[in-house]
Amino acid sequence: MVEKNLVNQAVPYGMPGHVKVPTGFFMACYKDPGEIGDKLIRIAEHGDYSHTELVFSDGIAASASLRDGNVRFKRIDLSTGKWDFYALPQHAEPAARQWFQEHVGVKYDLLGVATFPFMYLVPHWRGSKKSVFCSEACSRALGMDDRTERVGPSMLASIVSMIADLEGNILSYPA
Repeated sequence: MVEKNLVNQAVPYGMPGHVKVPTGFFMACYKDPGEIGDKLIRIAEHGDYSHTELVFSDGIAASASLRDGNVRFKRIDLSTGKWDFYALPQHAEPAARQWFQEHVGVKYDLLGVATFPFMYLVPHWRGSKKSVFCSEACSRALGMDDRTERVGPSMLASIVSMIADLEGNILSYPA
């Protein structure tokens, strides 16, 4: 089964509420209501997502996480139906993995996330150089180095979706 870049439609298997997870290199965006922090991020960005992960072809995810406190690699159960998936260009995977390997342990930018709603009011506001939040880490790993502290999870999903549409990128599911 092959779907175009954004996969909002859950493909059920096994237990109810579980979906098939794409293969290859992709971005996973957290859409579950979650906790108060998740809700605040969605409100601040006027978007659907509160967290992003880059998922490598070996199934390991990477991001900056408040829950984990830093930039890290982690195996995550993405089959819960709480995530949307966006295809990424396969040629970008090695550089993205290298970025995360070089930044493992960098602290989570809690101040950056807390001030996210106000960054558009201050045109020259720059986030911390010593810490990153999830979508900032993912966008930097994908080579978007300019002003990534202004990219939230939903905005990054929109950017990735537009790029995938332009490149004709296809996201495929395991059989």
